Amino acid sequence: MIGSSLLAVRGVYMFYITGSCNGLNQTAFCVFDPKGQNNEVSAVSATCRLKPTTITDLTPKGVDMSGFPVLNRGDKDKIVMIGCYGCDYTRKVYPMIKDLANKSKADFTFVNYPVKVKTDLMTRLGRCVYQQDQAKYWKLNDTLFATDKANLDDAAFAQKAIADLGLDSAGINRCVDDPATEDLVNKQLNEAANTNFYGTPTIFINSQAFVGPKPYRVYAISLEGLLYWLK
Repeated sequence: MIGSSLLAVRGVYMFYITGSCNGLNQTAFCVFDPKGQNNEVSAVSATCRLKPTTITDLTPKGVDMSGFPVLNRGDKDKIVMIGCYGCDYTRKVYPMIKDLANKSKADFTFVNYPVKVKTDLMTRLGRCVYQQDQAKYWKLNDTLFATDKANLDDAAFAQKAIADLGLDSAGINRCVDDPATEDLVNKQLNEAANTNFYGTPTIFINSQAFVGPKPYRVYAISLEGLLYWLK
C-alpha cells in the first residue's frame, strides 16, 4: 500500500512538472492525460530522414539558427520553437510560448516548418516581412496562427495580411517571388532538420526538448524553476 501511494504521488508530481505521469515526452498511458494529448505532433515525412529519430536524438546544439526570426535577441535563456501554421498542436501551444518569452524576456527563435500545408508561401512571406519590419513579423505570426487554416495556402489572404500590416506590398511581393528567397527558405528548413525533430511542435528550452503541446506550467517550470511557478 505504501509503495502504491508513493507511485501515485510520483505520478502526480511528474504530471505536474512534465505533462506526463511517466516523465517528459513519455508516451506511456497516464491517467491524467489518457488520450496522450500532451505528446501529439504533426509528423514530418519519413522521406525527409536518412534514419528514424527518437527523443534522444533531439538537440539544437551545433544547428545554425541565426537566420530565423528572433524575439528578445541576446537573452541568456533560449527558446527555440519548431512549428507549423497548419498544425493544430502548434496552434495550441504557440500563444503559450510567445507569452512565456514575453514575460521572461527569453531569446525566442521561431521556425515555421510547413508539414500541414500545401505550399511554403507563408514561410517565404514571413521571411520577407521579417526582413522589412521585425516587429510586424510577430504580428503577422499571430495572424497566421489565428486565421482559418484554409487561408494558409491562399495568395489573396497573404496580400490582405500585408496590406493590414501597412507594409510595402510591392517590395514584399518581389521578395516572396524571388528564387533567392526560395533557396534561402529551403536552406533554413534543412538546417532546422539538423535538430533531428520528427514532428511539430518541438520546443527547445535551453536545449531541453519538449515534444507535443505541454501545459503552460511545464514550460514555465523548465525556464523559471518550480519555486518561481508556485510562488
